[in-house]
Amino acid sequence: MADRPPVGAWGHTYREEWSPADLAKATIEHAEQFEWDFVKFQPRATCFAEAFGSVYKPANHKFKGPILVSEAVPDLDAWKNVALVNKQALDDQVESIQMVAKKLGFDVPVMQTVFSPLTVAGYLVGKSSSRMVRELRHHPDHERDARNHRRQSRPLAAVRRRHRRARAALLPVDRGQGEAVR
Repeated sequence: MADRPPVGAWGHTYREEWSPADLAKATIEHAEQFEWDFVKFQPRATCFAEAFGSVYKPANHKFKGPILVSEAVPDLDAWKNVALVNKQALDDQVESIQMVAKKLGFDVPVMQTVFSPLTVAGYLVGKSSSRMVRELRHHPDHERDARNHRRQSRPLAAVRRRHRRARAALLPVDRGQGEAVR
């Protein structure tokens, strides 16, 4: 029986999110400083959209999120061409969460933050919720085609495998080796 509810907190560390090692270090420091009972790992908010072609750059400010350079879906027809083009954006997050899980050990569960498909779709169109909602309402087939194309993508299957390995790293991990137990 617990003596109190479990405690954890999360939020973006905008400057550190661009480096797997820096993000892991900041996450570990916060977990240890505040004696968290669990960690909800907070990746760069744009990493999923970056994987499918949106380009963001750091704002280089502690309190400002990534700056959009170009969106993966600049117009309605672009939904048809959404595909995994930057798997490194996801690999960086997997690498970082593995570092955190290895360092914190079994006593501090680490959970991956996964953004909803609608949130990712919003980032794919340039973080325009109104445009994304309008396009989904009036042309649901375009987003559905993009979703099906992403599911059938061979490179995306590899990313899914990496995410499964990272997810496995959250609980049964040989923390000494940093390898997921299968």
